[in-house]
Amino acid sequence: MIASVIQVMIVIVLIFLVCQTPAFVNQLLFVIGVADACGLPYYYYYHFSNIIVSANSAVNFVVYCVFRRQFRRRLREFCGCSSRTDNSVDGRLEPWAPNTRISLTNLNSNPSWARFDL
Repeated sequence: MIASVIQVMIVIVLIFLVCQTPAFVNQLLFVIGVADACGLPYYYYYHFSNIIVSANSAVNFVVYCVFRRQFRRRLREFCGCSSRTDNSVDGRLEPWAPNTRISLTNLNSNPSWARFDL
């Protein structure tokens, strides 16, 4: 379990470095003043680095789906694709119930939590 978490964190950090390095180089080129002299190649590099930075978040989701069985299980429960009704993962009780529905009527039935004492 711990080795799996460490493996995921190493992959996430490596992907972060790969995705953020072009943006860092982009900022360096801009500060140094080389960006204006490069013209069209810098224009394409600038947009490429922005796309890579944005893709970093989506890639993290894919990494968690590939490496973490518990993440996939929770995602299926969240999407309603699982028939699981208990609130445990690997025999441990969880503080939240993924199959419990919270409605506004449940929240409004006891408004004592919303009172303000002035």
